[in-house]
Amino acid sequence: MGFMHTLLLSCKKAAALLDRGAIDPLTPIQRVQLRMHIGICKGCAAYKHQSELIDHLLENRSGTKGIDTKALEERIKLELPVYTIWK
Repeated sequence: MGFMHTLLLSCKKAAALLDRGAIDPLTPIQRVQLRMHIGICKGCAAYKHQSELIDHLLENRSGTKGIDTKALEERIKLELPVYTIWK
């Protein structure tokens, strides 16, 4: 497996990292992989923008401030696939 193959992600893996990165910090390698993928994939760049917009709108929605979402976040973390660069 070459160096570039290690850095390149599929759209499915990129979307999973985007979703996971909204909850937990990504590793430095995952951030580089994601940045490279977003730089060349317009579809995933649009998905990232839409996800950030939805998160922003939900956070600022009136009446939702002060709700404890930690249990839900933990359940989501368990359901998100974990991708590593090594197979």
